[in-house]
Amino acid sequence: MSLKDQAGLSPATAIPYRDEGGPGAQATMDVFAVVAALLAAAMAAVFLAKRRGLLPRWMGPRVLAQGTLRLESSLRLSPRTVAYVLSDGNHRQVVVESTANIACAPGTTAESGDDA
Repeated sequence: MSLKDQAGLSPATAIPYRDEGGPGAQATMDVFAVVAALLAAAMAAVFLAKRRGLLPRWMGPRVLAQGTLRLESSLRLSPRTVAYVLSDGNHRQVVVESTANIACAPGTTAESGDDA
C-alpha cells in the first residue's frame, strides 16, 4: 500500500491554463493591419504624385533659405534631374540636382545681364 492510499488522498487533477489569445488581441491586430494599409496607401500616393510632378502644385512654392537667397527659376531636365537658378541679389548660381549628385556652375553678377 502506498503512502497516498494510507493518508486517504485522491490523485490531483491538472490545473487548466487560461487562453492568452483572447478577443482583445485579435481586435488589436486588426487595428494595426488597417493602420499599416492606410500608411502604405498614403506613401504610394505621395510617391506617384512626386513622379508625376504634382507635389509642387500641392505644396506651394519652395523656400530654400531664410536669408536673401531666393529661387529665380527651375527647369526639369529629365525625370530625375532639375536645374535651379539661385540669386542673392548680386550673384546668380546655377545648381543642377540629380539622384546621383549635385553640380554647381560658376556664378555670375546679376547686374551684368549674363545668363548663368
